[in-house]
Amino acid sequence: MERTVGQLEGRVGSIEDRLERIEDKLDSVVNAVQRARGGWWTLMVVGSAAGTLGALLATWWGYFTGGHR
Repeated sequence: MERTVGQLEGRVGSIEDRLERIEDKLDSVVNAVQRARGGWWTLMVVGSAAGTLGALLATWWGYFTGGHR
């Protein structure tokens, strides 16, 4: 009986170690997703600002060079 309990304790310890490693990996995945979400937001803001600036410059360029009537 003690031998069986000892074996089960060993298996539980092994399972706890695996669970801890899985939790660490899951934390890494969550952090990566959060960083990626921030990266996409930054990309969208910069792209929108660049598009707006390009449209303004094109409009002004046409106006000042006489292309706008």
